[in-house]
Amino acid sequence: MLNHVLIPLDGSKLAEQAIYPVKHILRPDGQITLLTVVAAETDVKTAMDYLEPVAGRLRLEGYQVKYEIQEGSAAEVIVSRAIKLGVDLIAMCTHGRSGLQKLLYGSVTSEVLEQTLCPVLVVPNRVRQETPQEVPDAAPDPNLGWTP
Repeated sequence: MLNHVLIPLDGSKLAEQAIYPVKHILRPDGQITLLTVVAAETDVKTAMDYLEPVAGRLRLEGYQVKYEIQEGSAAEVIVSRAIKLGVDLIAMCTHGRSGLQKLLYGSVTSEVLEQTLCPVLVVPNRVRQETPQEVPDAAPDPNLGWTP
């Protein structure tokens, strides 16, 4: 079983999905470090207000939980903190972006996988953002006597 896992969280319920599989592979008294990377120092209070209850729930389940808020590039901070903390695993959820969204916003998970030597548990996004599909033109009615 693992002793110490780093779970990067971005404030979304989706990112928290990485917590559930960790509970099955971490020692019951294992250490979890929750990490939120912020873009600016002004975001620290919001991140703290988010992380404290998440950490509290995990502590009630018997885990040793610390949380950190760091400023910088998400992937770079995740990789550097994993090294510095000596974690056994990074567990993170993908946001499931594809196409233009992935091109514009990139994938933190992909960057972490490229940069780290630490094992990474990637929890797939099971909730896809639905995009409206065009309604196809109705098929011609053969009873009308015309075809397009």
